Amino acid sequence: MFPSIIEVTAALVQHNNRILIAQRPAVHRFANKWEFPGGKIDPGETPEQGLQRELREELGIEARIGALFSETLYTHEQGQIRQFTFWVEMTGSPDTIRIDEHQAIAWVTPSEIQQYEFAGADLAVVKLLQEQ
Repeated sequence: MFPSIIEVTAALVQHNNRILIAQRPAVHRFANKWEFPGGKIDPGETPEQGLQRELREELGIEARIGALFSETLYTHEQGQIRQFTFWVEMTGSPDTIRIDEHQAIAWVTPSEIQQYEFAGADLAVVKLLQEQ
């Protein structure tokens, strides 16, 4: 039996027909793996509000949250994660992105995305992107 489901949100930030991905730090869980920016949804937040806050906190960017791309459920040894992934448009320049909480960022096309090793909950999103 799993504890309650953790709800998280993730962004498919688009710029010049590419999607932003970020590499997790070497000292954190899922070290060195790539992910779509986002994070946990705080109590009282909608997934969209949580994503906007996370993008601001993690990368220092302002964005318009667009359509829901996917809602996935990921099961791992400690429990389950429900991830809401949205299409996102940056309202500022990509030059303003901070990488304080990540090792690196990359802008990739959906066909290039398979070259990167992603953290667990993002694997389903990668698969859905490749199927489109």
